[in-house]
Amino acid sequence: MTIATANRNLISELESVLPAGSKSEPAVSKAWEQFIQTGLPGQKSEEYKYAPIARQLEKLPALKPSAGDVLLPTPLPQFLSGQTCNYIVFVDGRFSSAKLADKEVKVTTRTTEESHDAKDPFEWLNAAFSPSLTIITVEEGVALQHPIAIVYHSSGRGTLVNPRWTLQLLKGSKATVIEMCQPHAYELFQNKKSVIEAGEKASLEYLILQDGTPAQTEVNHTEVRCALSSYASCFTISLNSRFVRNNMKLVVDGSQVEAHLYGLYLPSGDSLIDNHTVVDHRQPESFSNEMYKGVMNDRSKGVFNGKIYVRPHAQKTNAFQSNRNILLSENATVNTKPQLEIWADDVKCSHGCTTGQLDEEALFYLRSRGIDKRSAYAMLLHAFVAETFKEMKMTQWKETIDGLVTSRLLKV
Repeated sequence: MTIATANRNLISELESVLPAGSKSEPAVSKAWEQFIQTGLPGQKSEEYKYAPIARQLEKLPALKPSAGDVLLPTPLPQFLSGQTCNYIVFVDGRFSSAKLADKEVKVTTRTTEESHDAKDPFEWLNAAFSPSLTIITVEEGVALQHPIAIVYHSSGRGTLVNPRWTLQLLKGSKATVIEMCQPHAYELFQNKKSVIEAGEKASLEYLILQDGTPAQTEVNHTEVRCALSSYASCFTISLNSRFVRNNMKLVVDGSQVEAHLYGLYLPSGDSLIDNHTVVDHRQPESFSNEMYKGVMNDRSKGVFNGKIYVRPHAQKTNAFQSNRNILLSENATVNTKPQLEIWADDVKCSHGCTTGQLDEEALFYLRSRGIDKRSAYAMLLHAFVAETFKEMKMTQWKETIDGLVTSRLLKV
């Protein structure tokens, strides 16, 4: 459904700022036509039922991309300070530069091809505004010595950015990847599309760190495809931003795959963090585990919608999903919907969700030991959320995440 208000027509606004001549490109033309046909999600959209993205976009300044390329801004995010990484930098949604520490990492760009499996309107929007695709390749059989850091910067000259990239882990390769935005104080809508292809016997540890500002609105589409005997462990840590929608899709496309999805969301104020996940088992004899936890404070809102598909051919699949939430305020809300769709009969699958408040008896116990109320709250909450990142193998990242989370929890 196309969204238009008495003051603003977002579709017309977006069409007016499409790059000049881009509609003559088949991929862009197809993407824009599909976006128009799908329309922005309205109130009756089941997928965006609890995330009123159109109303959020109406609050932003005129939606327009920046014009022209800009140089790499400095400094790099504090989270990566002092670390040697393979830096892939996007500025205003466009590939800007690559500073590579490992010679086995290659970065190329090519014209974006037509997308045939996109369903979400924002995937089509990304394709319409992203004429080029950045491809990152890790050579076969290589275990990278240094992480790959994908960093997004904004020059402040536009309010609409659409980064688009693909990471290819060739057979037997191993990589650790972090993706994050450089915080900024001006209004911005980032609409990202990324694909990670873990080849046969490849290994991936992937961290998405969302620690932005109340000025940021994000829609992120991430797809991880796992081939035969590959391993993937993905962490989505959402600490800040006004509005975040994460679409995480894990495709188990080979046997003997082990895959994990971990998520942590800590909204506060009036912010909303919405996680939609899909785990699609297409081949037999694989394992997936999914754990998302949220702590909602003030008037904030959390959303979790998790789907597990087990296709008829995917016998002997083990798939587990868990979502647990704590509400710290009477005005905070969470909407959670775990789902299983199983077409195979020789499987082990389970899902569950809980929503509650802090254990008052445990809080009283800590207070009776001389611990002040704020510290006691933080200790209990930390014990609750730490499970979502304790399996992180990159020790330095895990310690930094732990510090960021602890600092945030001490403010509740």
